[in-house]
Amino acid sequence: MNRHLCFQSGKNFLTVAFLIFSSFLVKDSSAQPGHEKGLPFITNYNGDNSLSLRGSWSVIEGNDGRMYFGNSTNKGNIVEYDGVNWNKIAAPYSSAVARCFAKDNNGRIYFGGSGDFGYLEKDGLGETVEHSLVEFVPKDKREFFDVWSVNTAGNDVYFLSRERLFRLTKSGDGKNETWKVKTWEPQTHFMYSFYLDNKLYVHEQNIGLLKMENDSLVLIPGSEFLGKDRMQVMLPYEENGGLSDQKY
Repeated sequence: MNRHLCFQSGKNFLTVAFLIFSSFLVKDSSAQPGHEKGLPFITNYNGDNSLSLRGSWSVIEGNDGRMYFGNSTNKGNIVEYDGVNWNKIAAPYSSAVARCFAKDNNGRIYFGGSGDFGYLEKDGLGETVEHSLVEFVPKDKREFFDVWSVNTAGNDVYFLSRERLFRLTKSGDGKNETWKVKTWEPQTHFMYSFYLDNKLYVHEQNIGLLKMENDSLVLIPGSEFLGKDRMQVMLPYEENGGLSDQKY
């Protein structure tokens, strides 16, 4: 099966995003009364008691079944929903938006915010709180704006802003947990990153698609045309019933 990489950019991304987001709101119709068969139950939530009136940028489900929404608000940039109650997770005033989420193999949820990134954890009372990782970043690398992508790869977590790519590598656990940081700078501006088949890919404006090789971001030959558009989704594409090397 030939396996390729499928790129989705521009306006078609809105359709994909709408379908993905809608899947969280549509419940299984198999338990409905007969006269309602084929009409899925849909619950709408407004910004007065749940999501932000100013927009929700990201959504992820925790291993415990709770949903987390990244919002634009000064009252808490992440909202937790347990199926009944909405809980605004406390955050510093400077962290006014959560653009992206990712979950590692252990179920820990990482977030990218505005000038901030980190992970969610439970405090001593069982409440979900934010834990920033910016303290581990060298002071001369802490000037950045929104983090638009986060990708997990074993003990590594990649956070991507327009200004630079951060890789944080975890060692130790609990109170002994610490993080080693490495950064990469763009020629122009980084846009979005993707992790597929154990490889990290980074889209750079006016440059093209880069791939991480031996700790260096290398331009994929022939991908220069992608630098002229906004590339927001990267998916595997398989054909012919067998596996082969990736093609671009």
